[in-house]
Amino acid sequence: MNFYRNIDREKIQFDFLCFDSEKENYEDEINKLGGKIFYISSKYKKNPFRIKKEVTYFFSNHDYPIIHYHTISIWNLALRISKKLGVKNRIAHSHATNYSESKIGSIRNKIFSKNITKNANYFFACSTEAGELLFKNKKFILINNAIDLKRFSYDSIIRDEYRKKLGLINEFVIGHVGRYAEQKNHLYLLDIFAEYQVINNQSKLLLIGEGPLKENIEHKARELNIYKDIIFVGFNQEVEKYYQAMDLFILPSLYEGLPVAGIEAQASGLPCMFSNTISKEVDLCGSYFIDINEEALKNTMQIVNLEKNYIRGKTDGKIKEKNYDIELEAKKLEEMYLAMTN
Repeated sequence: MNFYRNIDREKIQFDFLCFDSEKENYEDEINKLGGKIFYISSKYKKNPFRIKKEVTYFFSNHDYPIIHYHTISIWNLALRISKKLGVKNRIAHSHATNYSESKIGSIRNKIFSKNITKNANYFFACSTEAGELLFKNKKFILINNAIDLKRFSYDSIIRDEYRKKLGLINEFVIGHVGRYAEQKNHLYLLDIFAEYQVINNQSKLLLIGEGPLKENIEHKARELNIYKDIIFVGFNQEVEKYYQAMDLFILPSLYEGLPVAGIEAQASGLPCMFSNTISKEVDLCGSYFIDINEEALKNTMQIVNLEKNYIRGKTDGKIKEKNYDIELEAKKLEEMYLAMTN
């Protein structure tokens, strides 16, 4: 969506094809920007033969000069089908450093991705590791997960406003933005926060997101007796204001390509702790990497050090220097699209 908001929509328009079980939180905004969303019934999600039929029908009835494919799954059929139907420009875009969060899913997605380099003719990735996973020795283009730096820039006034809104006074706030899914490793984050609570009982955990594992997370929070100190915020289109209320950002994911949330948090001037499974390319401002196989207490001590020594300020300049300004990256992508169609 960051690219869609910032690309010249007089020259380039986006339509989206996805499962109806994944109803877009941005549906209203997409329609307002001139795009369309098409859905395939989620009841066919595990049926490659039906998916093939639905996707074939879709591309037989819609004429697109470019298909830009963003996921590792059964959807890989879309590239093969669109090639067969004559779509000239087929982009495969890698966003992950792991095929799946489950062993079965990983085996399945490896199979579906086997011929991806034969069916796509352009290869994009959000990080070097993500590109190497999907494209192996094939050359690929890095497209940075850029953001709107003005939107996320540190603002002490908004910080005070949102801390007041959340009922926060002097509490130290650890934040996380991410879907409640196994990949994001929330249960380990709860272990870290529980250990930190012993050291500093004037602390809160701010979780922003939605997802299928929310009940599991709430259950463990109650077991650890930290539920009362967690602030749950669902999907929110003003997430930038919640970053301002935080004092530290932690992303202990099992795997990531290059997380946008990590870029957003750094742009907000936050000290960040990332799991050592995340591409080091996410580090734009001197972030810290933690071993998620270590006991939570060891990583908790890093929070203590950061709380004492980190001075928050604006980081826009550093991030822009490293090409994560959406205005520049959107222009780069726009020029690539136009070159493909001319």
